[in-house]
Amino acid sequence: MKREDFLKLVGIGGGALLFGGIVHPQMQLAYTPKKIKVYDNYAKGTQFYRKDFMKLAIAVDTPVQLKRNLENPYDQFAIKVMCQEKQIGYIPAYENIVLANLLNQGVVLSASVSDVVKKEEQSHGNSYLINVVAIQVFTELMLPATHIQLADSQKTGQQTRWMFIGREHIL
Repeated sequence: MKREDFLKLVGIGGGALLFGGIVHPQMQLAYTPKKIKVYDNYAKGTQFYRKDFMKLAIAVDTPVQLKRNLENPYDQFAIKVMCQEKQIGYIPAYENIVLANLLNQGVVLSASVSDVVKKEEQSHGNSYLINVVAIQVFTELMLPATHIQLADSQKTGQQTRWMFIGREHIL
């Protein structure tokens, strides 16, 4: 192999390593986007945001935003959970490192509510709010398609979005 061909192979394939393969200049590889869940657990600190939490119409599948809190002196990986521009909690410190690094690198994460519990408990005549909200986080990965998947999508007439190196194609 000539040096020039090797550098082309490594240069083009270096970016594709994230997608699970090396791209050979004469090969045509296809990728398909797939939404995957990367996190699903209860947000912490909802008791501190009780007032805003109860005012919002939060239900399962309500979209929420994840925002890095770089000013937090106690947790350098802090992530706020926001709904309609109001903070309703945060991702627990023991689980936020990977999500924080993904957000720092510009990875697009979408989040929504996967469970909500809003109820009042009576204790000695006082009313206490118990606010619990679970957050699910998704991202989209480009997964390599096999020749079998390509052939099957052509046979069934199913419209699938495939990304070939350098262009998008709908089969």
